Amino acid sequence: MEQILDELAFIDMPQGYAYDAVEIFLEAAKQSDVESIENLFDSAFLDFNEEMLFALSFALSDRKFRIVDEILSGEHRALNPLAKYVLERYPGPGAKEIAKAVYIASAKHEDAKAAYSLAERFKGEGDSSEYYEWLFTAARLGHADAALSVGRAYDQGADDYEETSEANYWYEQSAKNGNCDAMSNLAFNLYLGYGADKDRSKAIEWCIKAAKLGNVRSMYNAAYILSDGEESIEDYSEVINWYQMAADNGHIAAMLNLGILFEDGEKVDRDFDKAKRWYFQASDSGSTEAMFNLALLLNKQGDFEGEKHWYRLAAKNGHARAMNNLAILLSAKEDWNQINAESELLFRQSAALGNIKAIENLLSILNMRDDDASKAEKEELESMLP
Repeated sequence: MEQILDELAFIDMPQGYAYDAVEIFLEAAKQSDVESIENLFDSAFLDFNEEMLFALSFALSDRKFRIVDEILSGEHRALNPLAKYVLERYPGPGAKEIAKAVYIASAKHEDAKAAYSLAERFKGEGDSSEYYEWLFTAARLGHADAALSVGRAYDQGADDYEETSEANYWYEQSAKNGNCDAMSNLAFNLYLGYGADKDRSKAIEWCIKAAKLGNVRSMYNAAYILSDGEESIEDYSEVINWYQMAADNGHIAAMLNLGILFEDGEKVDRDFDKAKRWYFQASDSGSTEAMFNLALLLNKQGDFEGEKHWYRLAAKNGHARAMNNLAILLSAKEDWNQINAESELLFRQSAALGNIKAIENLLSILNMRDDDASKAEKEELESMLP
């Protein structure tokens, strides 16, 4: 502490500025008058400790007179910027501890940002009690991200209605403060009745609020809930609009659903070109279901080479039904005595993934064989049938 006071003694006040608290502080430091400094800290409702003293000294040495004068005058909102400043500018190894002391001082004066910053500092550091202590403090003080994290903590560990209900409470606090992820989570729980009575209308309301703030998951969920069949919809334009907004932001399931809607033509005018475009986009994004659907659509249009191509890609990426359908395409028109090796391998791969049609097709092949290995395999496959 003496070294800090010695350093403070060499700092000169700027000319022409009335920083009364800083002047008292520096004068006391020059006199090594620790008692006066303690009294100054007490009047500003600050704990007197070496870390706080160092933070103020560092700021003053960098001529940050205004922020220090505010702190020593009891303006606690200046503590949070001071902690951030120390972390950004102080190169020493003790920067985190010094900043933590400043954040604690700020959090004690009900600064939500400081409490959340403290929670982030303690996150992943052994004992999680301090992390949750400051996280809950920040959440209670209205920090939206902290309230979201508290909600998630309850949600992820929820074993009963009461814990999920608590999660919903914190999601709602966060949502009311503008956090769109909290809006999305709350909407999901309300729609499914997790921790609350099912409330489809409120779920839609929160989804649309979050979607308008750019939450892609909520764009998709808004379209999904609106089209869930619980209420009749004459105009599907809103559903298409939300799906398209989600798809334009990279949501793969939205692309797939748009493809299905335009292919089926039940809710919107059938448009195979639009269906293919969305299937192509979803396939390029890795959707094996879109690859499979694209193969089926190309079959309808008589593009059998295209059909085979997309079945093969879907099969290569683990799609069981694509494996089965491709095996049929490659086989000798269901002449199981003439089955080729590639088709049989595809049937086996599809069957191993639980595809019932592939199991039945493989059983048809094995019924043509009398060897013991085929009989044993047949028994195993039959046990897999419902």
